[in-house]
Amino acid sequence: EKYFRLENINTPKILVRSILDYDVVQKISLVLHVQDTFNGSASNEPFFTSVAMITVQVKDVDNRPPWFQPCLRTTLGIAKLCVSSGYRGKVNLTEKEEGPLVLEPGPVFARDGDRNRSETISYRILRGNEGNIFQIDEDTGNITMTKAADIAGPIILTVLASQVTNRDQFAVTQVTVEVMKKSRNPPRFEKERYEGFIYSNSVPESMVLRDRSTNRPFRVQARDDDFASVRDSHVCCELIKGCLCSCGVAYKPFF
Repeated sequence: EKYFRLENINTPKILVRSILDYDVVQKISLVLHVQDTFNGSASNEPFFTSVAMITVQVKDVDNRPPWFQPCLRTTLGIAKLCVSSGYRGKVNLTEKEEGPLVLEPGPVFARDGDRNRSETISYRILRGNEGNIFQIDEDTGNITMTKAADIAGPIILTVLASQVTNRDQFAVTQVTVEVMKKSRNPPRFEKERYEGFIYSNSVPESMVLRDRSTNRPFRVQARDDDFASVRDSHVCCELIKGCLCSCGVAYKPFF
């Protein structure tokens, strides 16, 4: 038998032959055959036999930590792992979100890596929560804001999920929250009309000039009042039907 063996033919102790994986087998049926003399022995005494059915139920043990969901199942030797890529979300600068944060690929959630145990999981934020901007529900894993963030950029939280009955079984993941500057004002050009000049014999990629008498480059600027200066703004630019739009800083456009 693949998983079990007898200690010897005269001692019917059943021993484990190889490691049992609960994900592969949960129940094994054995047939035990017994007889009172060896078949074919020199003795002329009759022999008698009997059989018994033995069912072994495999019990899942607590040998795997929580797995953050979703995750990619993989193996490392005989160990089975499920690797999470973490979670991502966005909030606006100087605004406090109400309710749980919306994250991708979904809310923070971990389940017991042992399929048939379903141990209760609790959650904590270990690192990255300077200023205590966020808090996590110990039971559900939902992350909420306690106050608004005052600095733009990514905040990377390290979140711990551990079993309530066995804190040595745990996993960590990262939650990246991007603090974004919210646009409240449309971009605007500094002038309603601009005029530039170019010579009729100019080759492709020649520079447009500010006036006829100098070689100063023609410049168009737009600004966004959400930002302190033109150079800080992030205004996109494109040409529409021959009209030139600004990228927010002075530059040399080409035709």
